Amino acid sequence: MFEWLFKYPPAVFLHGQLVLRSAWPRWLLVAGIIVIGLALALALRGRHASDTRAAGRWRLPLIWLAQWGMAALVLLLLWRPAIAVSELVPQANIIAVLVDDSRSMGIPEHGITRMQQVSQALQGDWLARLGHTFQTRLYRFDSSLVRVEGSAAALTASGPATHINAVLNEFASDTASVPVGAVVLLSDGGDNTGRMDRNTIEVLRQRRIPVHTVGFGSAQVPQDVEIESVALTARALAHSRVTAIVEVAQSGFASRHTNVTVRDGAKLLATRELVLGADGATVSSDITFDLPDAGPRVLRFQVAPLAGEANSRNNELSRLVNVEAGPRRILYVEGEPRWEYKFIRRAEEDDSAVQLVSMLRISENKLYRQGIKDPLELAQGFPTKPEDLFGYDGLIVGSVDAGYFSPAQQTLMREFVDRRGGGLLLLGGRQSLSDGVWGGSQLNDLLPVTLPMMSGTFHRQPATVSLTSVGADSAITR
Repeated sequence: MFEWLFKYPPAVFLHGQLVLRSAWPRWLLVAGIIVIGLALALALRGRHASDTRAAGRWRLPLIWLAQWGMAALVLLLLWRPAIAVSELVPQANIIAVLVDDSRSMGIPEHGITRMQQVSQALQGDWLARLGHTFQTRLYRFDSSLVRVEGSAAALTASGPATHINAVLNEFASDTASVPVGAVVLLSDGGDNTGRMDRNTIEVLRQRRIPVHTVGFGSAQVPQDVEIESVALTARALAHSRVTAIVEVAQSGFASRHTNVTVRDGAKLLATRELVLGADGATVSSDITFDLPDAGPRVLRFQVAPLAGEANSRNNELSRLVNVEAGPRRILYVEGEPRWEYKFIRRAEEDDSAVQLVSMLRISENKLYRQGIKDPLELAQGFPTKPEDLFGYDGLIVGSVDAGYFSPAQQTLMREFVDRRGGGLLLLGGRQSLSDGVWGGSQLNDLLPVTLPMMSGTFHRQPATVSLTSVGADSAITR
């Protein structure tokens, strides 16, 4: 009945968009409907005043509503309303096929891995038949999206993680100017992020890109242990001691004991026992080790496989660390002889990874330099050229007011952080921070705090502190 009255089935009206094909402006249609409504109301006003019967009080408004509705419908028809429905155009629209290439796709089931099932599906005739009608593009993804040229042989199920939301968002951004008709997503659904962002869904909806999902794997969660992530510094000094944070998830092995190891090639650097959490929960463990000689190093982090584990390929992650030979040179500028200066220099003497070059102001126009390479280093005071300051890795400013540095030197210090990527540390003191008017300097927005614009803020208050169990286990305090 609906289709007989309105020509098209209800699905067309649900998914289509109402458009007006007339060249006349829409505001004229709205204005005409309002004017006709007012004219009909005025015409019926006199009859309403002469009709004193009770029935006239509701009959005339109904007459006005019926007449106004009919007139509005006639005006709408003059503007030629239509339903616009999006449809795929053969050989014009693109069908994107996104394949999950993470390590969970390597889990075997019934003698064949999930990725092998995907390869068999891609080598079937459905993709070829789809290519006869539309343009097709093949992508592989894990935490990022990569286009695959040619066959599915490049799919290796070796990606470290699956981020479906980030991948769809990246796909929508990269294909903003491409006529994408649909996305076919092939995955086992093992998403490490665990959710879809509403903004990503809205972007796909606005572009009218449907996402068709094809699932692989059993609905039953297999017994598996997986390293989800490894947090490790990208740069470190040779033979220095570093700590990595390893996050491990598991299913089917709750509260079981295993070991986490880190290796440089075949050399074992460290091992640590790990107690797994509840099913589906992620536990983190820090493992501390000494780095080898200088050079780029690919460190392998591995969780020992357990008996009955479905997939041991996701028990390992690799991280690249650039191991540097020389010590880190730190420039320390101090405005007065004080205990901090003494103890910082004493601590540095026992640390071969740090070379501290210091400038101590002992009078208004006299500096005491320590740790310099040659007599000319810092002979003219604080550097005024990028090539002089950028030779250091970090900068410590002690009890020195901001006015001690010229505007050009403050600009150079800012570029040291922004361009050079150097570290900046401001110590408290009688002439530092607020008392040194650093809140009004060019380095104010680099500070992680908002300094009050007042003086007399520095004071010493004795305190007794002790390490917690977590603090005692930290690589810094150990």
